[in-house]
Amino acid sequence: MSHAPRHEPFRVDFMMCAPVQMDYLPTHLDGLLSWAFLQERLALFASGAVDHAPDPTDLESDIYTALPLDKEDDTFCASVILPQEVLGSSTRFYTRSSDANALASISIDDAHTGKGVILNQSRMRQIQTARGQLKTCLNTEQVMHSPVFTAYGIGEIDRVRELLCTHVFGLGKNRAKGFGSLRSIEVSPDEDAKEYWKLRAMRDKEDGYIPMVTPLRPPYWNKAAARIAYMPKDVL
Repeated sequence: MSHAPRHEPFRVDFMMCAPVQMDYLPTHLDGLLSWAFLQERLALFASGAVDHAPDPTDLESDIYTALPLDKEDDTFCASVILPQEVLGSSTRFYTRSSDANALASISIDDAHTGKGVILNQSRMRQIQTARGQLKTCLNTEQVMHSPVFTAYGIGEIDRVRELLCTHVFGLGKNRAKGFGSLRSIEVSPDEDAKEYWKLRAMRDKEDGYIPMVTPLRPPYWNKAAARIAYMPKDVL
């Protein structure tokens, strides 16, 4: 005998093992779940279990609309993902191995003027990126140090746990550089989530919320769906 999925308030704790590079807006849990759902569907297609790959450009795809979350006023009951305790922030400095624009301009200038952008380029035996016009670019990355990030929601707790623990391995931007790496994810029942899931972009203004422009549901990268919404000022 099959049992109906459990819908209950829950808390997600993301245990970090690396600093996180945050975007200017915090990540919504429903957005992260939709990304995990996409990865699951892609894996099924790759294994031959399904005939068609999901189309992430289809804004009405079930990877965005059929999440294991309850809804209230057409808004998923899922908060943004926030640090439990910020231990500090730091700046990481990087030098690029080459300047792509400058390297490209060499061939462009040669084709149109017959002259190189580097003096005596015709006698060069190698491209110097430690000095001169092709000196490497300096980039900086701001990162946040926090051992645990937390989000709240209401929905199918077992399905949420399955999606997150199977397909999510990091938070924030530039994860290829090692930022935002996760040690583990814990999903547990929490009655406080009945209120805390509202720590997110909401359709209507509530006390302590400020106006902003953002989509209200996944995919959050779809700026065409951005509208006036309201978010607690403390989470920004």
